[in-house]
Amino acid sequence: MMPTGKQTVGMLGKAEPGWARFADVRTQQGTKEAALEEYARFFGIVRRLSPKPLLDLSVVEVEALDRVLLGKSAPVRVVLRMFYTVHKRHDLLDALPRQKRTKARRIALHTVLMPEDVQAIIAVCSNLRDRAILATLATTGGRIGRGPSYSLIERAAISANKAPTPARVAPNISSAPKLSWLVA
Repeated sequence: MMPTGKQTVGMLGKAEPGWARFADVRTQQGTKEAALEEYARFFGIVRRLSPKPLLDLSVVEVEALDRVLLGKSAPVRVVLRMFYTVHKRHDLLDALPRQKRTKARRIALHTVLMPEDVQAIIAVCSNLRDRAILATLATTGGRIGRGPSYSLIERAAISANKAPTPARVAPNISSAPKLSWLVA
C-alpha cells in the first residue's frame, strides 16, 4: 500500500480534471483496463511537466509543453493528443503539430561493404561461379539466402539490373570499375 503523502504518476494522472470523461470514452471504444492504467501514468508524467491542469492550458503553454515532450517518449505525446481529442479541444490539438523525431541509423557505415571491399572479396574467389554470385549480390543489394531461389528469368533480369531486391539498400557501386572481367 502506498503512503498517503506520496502520489504515483498513475494516481496523479487519474486526479487530472477530465480524466473520468477520457476513461469513459476510451472504455466505450473498447480500451482495456491495463491500457487505461498506462494512459493514467502518461497523464501523470505530462502533468508533472505542466504548470497547471491540462485542460486549463493556453495554446502558448501547450506549445511550450510540446517542446518539453519532444525529449520524452512518443506515446506520452500521443496520449495527450487523445486527451484533447476526447475533450474536443481542437485549439490545443493544433498546438501539438506532428513532431519530427530523428531516427537512429540502423546500419553502421563500418558494417557496409564498400566497392573496394567487394572487389577484394571477388578477387580472391577461386572460381567463376562464386565471382558471378558475389557480383550479382553486390550490384543488386540481394541477400545470400535469396540467391538459390532465383529462377533463370529472375537471374537474367537481375543481371540486366531491372529487378532490384525490395526493401534492401545497396551501396552505390556505379562509380566502381566495371565487373566485366568476371566473364572474360
